[in-house]
Amino acid sequence: MVVQYQIALRMEKLLKPNVMRVLYALYDLTINDFDKFVSIKEIAEKSNLQENEVEIALKEIPLTPKEIENELAYRIDGSFMHIPSMLKMFNF
Repeated sequence: MVVQYQIALRMEKLLKPNVMRVLYALYDLTINDFDKFVSIKEIAEKSNLQENEVEIALKEIPLTPKEIENELAYRIDGSFMHIPSMLKMFNF
């Protein structure tokens, strides 16, 4: 039961509208290149959100950050990269 509860809590966070938009934007921007990290600005442009909204949403997503040219860039943690495609299967 504890594992199901933890999964439910994680999914609840990911299913917030702005979090989903950021999750899908990150996925779309990085899926074809496993070494690619993207900036908040790139995520904001792709998701049609303001940068401050992206920053808030990023806190709910399991991420791998990397500093590139004195700026943080992000990608979804490798073990969570399948989540956006799974959610698309269920039409979320």
